[in-house]
Amino acid sequence: MPEAALSGPPRLTAGGEFKSSLVLRVVAAGGGLAATLLTTVVAVRGLVDADAAVFLAVLAGLMLGPMFGKLGLGQNVIRTVGAQDEPTRRRTVTAHLRAALLLSALSSPVIAFVSTIGLLGRSGQAAAIVLTAVILVAETVRLLLSDVFAAVGDVRGSVATTHHVRTVVVLPALAVLVLAVPNPTLTEMLSVYCVIAVALMVVALWHGRRLLSFSWRAGAGGLAATMITGLALFALDGAFFVVGRGDVWLSSALFDPFDAARYGTVSMLAFQVTVLQGLASLAITPAAARLWATGAHDRVRRLLSATATLATTATLAVVAALAAVGGPLLGLAYGPDFVSGLPLLLILAAGGVGQAAFGFSVPYLLVSRMIKRAVVSCGLALVVAVPLCVVGAAVFGPWGLAAASAMSAILLPVAQTVAAGGVPLPSWNVAEAVRVLRRSGEVPAS
Repeated sequence: MPEAALSGPPRLTAGGEFKSSLVLRVVAAGGGLAATLLTTVVAVRGLVDADAAVFLAVLAGLMLGPMFGKLGLGQNVIRTVGAQDEPTRRRTVTAHLRAALLLSALSSPVIAFVSTIGLLGRSGQAAAIVLTAVILVAETVRLLLSDVFAAVGDVRGSVATTHHVRTVVVLPALAVLVLAVPNPTLTEMLSVYCVIAVALMVVALWHGRRLLSFSWRAGAGGLAATMITGLALFALDGAFFVVGRGDVWLSSALFDPFDAARYGTVSMLAFQVTVLQGLASLAITPAAARLWATGAHDRVRRLLSATATLATTATLAVVAALAAVGGPLLGLAYGPDFVSGLPLLLILAAGGVGQAAFGFSVPYLLVSRMIKRAVVSCGLALVVAVPLCVVGAAVFGPWGLAAASAMSAILLPVAQTVAAGGVPLPSWNVAEAVRVLRRSGEVPAS
């Protein structure tokens, strides 16, 4: 890890840090997207329909597990650690890491059970729960360290410990298993995933060793306070999962094996449409937080609005490409029966456009310390979204669930944008957005 990242705030400008982080994250995400697609192909082709649906539900659980394990601690680290001196930073990081270990140890068995609920009454559920729980703990620790690396300006370390890189590493091992073992089982696939997840966690801990204190007292005293601080921020992550990935769980529980596997596949693919917006949000939040602290509030709003403009434009292009070639790709990757899932894919992807357009209200609410507004808006949106999705799935099947999920995916960021006072919003002037991001490099980050 670079020494500069350990000795003080990053020396990059706000725009420079953002652009460096975004470029690396986009490259990693490109590999991650391809690996995610191929992982679903390996699962659908290598497992029977029922096991494939459960495996896809486990992949969805890999989003929710770290949210419960980190309980908002990742966002809290990004907001606070960058400006601290080294001794304080070590204590803060250690306290956050120990809190995440405790929380993930408590929550991962529950999430693992829900993720594998499609195995109820079948042999192998106990092994699947244990393996999934271990994967969730390892994923939580590594992703929290990724947030720590981002906070101190270690962009490469942060990107290398993201879930995109994890997916790239896991894919070849799963492919080898499917090719080498006739009729592999779900337990065998989860075992391979588990070994790699733990290995990646160990590598991340080694990379971040200089940011940690190995004295128990260094982190124990602030454990309760750390968890309380992150609790409010957890509501944002939890709400995002419920509207973005909870539909896969519903499909696994309510639909027949083929419909569940098809829906889980297209939902996983449609969720990738939101990746660019998520990457840009992760890249910009640390720099925006430091800019806000210097009083450059208008510049932060312009920076977020410009980023929203480019993210929305790119997302629209991706959805248009899916509409043009999605059908043949589904047939080629998953078989002719899956071509019928294209309308479901496009409906779900439409929700991603709304997230790109309105989703940058979350970084704005965080850096401006309007956390209470963010949490309240999430709660109000979920009161509408959850019943809508349940009724849609139960009454209208996959089509109803897809429509309700897409509407919920738009409703959540719209509610947060209203809470933020209508900012930041994208514009139609893409060229001006590019100019704003270029000029942002002139602004010091600290």
